[in-house]
Amino acid sequence: MFAVRTVGCAFYALALIVSTCHAASVPPAGSSVVARNADKPKETISPTLDVHLYPNHKPRDIAEILEVRDVYAPRITEPKTTTVWTSGYMAVVRWDTSDPPKSITNRNGKLVLGYMDETGDEHLFLAQDKPLATNFNIMAGYAEVEVPQVPPGKNYIVILFGDSGNRSPEFTIRE
Repeated sequence: MFAVRTVGCAFYALALIVSTCHAASVPPAGSSVVARNADKPKETISPTLDVHLYPNHKPRDIAEILEVRDVYAPRITEPKTTTVWTSGYMAVVRWDTSDPPKSITNRNGKLVLGYMDETGDEHLFLAQDKPLATNFNIMAGYAEVEVPQVPPGKNYIVILFGDSGNRSPEFTIRE
């Protein structure tokens, strides 16, 4: 059982638990957490993610580790609500890359077509043979896609997956 002496965020507590699972029997000094076991004396646990989790890196502060894992969800700028795509033709999906974080967790993008139903629920065509586009750098800011053969409608959306999912406004596809 762990007794946390300082108040921290969930990531801090999780990192300490993971660190404990991977740590040697005598953790590094500088603890803010005490591990208690009826059979063993108290052991201190480091409040940093240490070499047990990242053996090729020097010990780091948890905030530094989390900063490295920034999530990037660029805003889709095209298609817009006024956009009309035609099935079987090429179209372009664009997104804003003007303010990326220092380090993006996943730069490999994927575009998926979907639609919004009358209740506002999102439905994605994930069971299709292929998404609209895959394996592109999300920092490119655009991807050309072939508009699939789908029923005409004014409630289609495009989802940009990469580091995070981001949805376009609803737009129209016609035959």
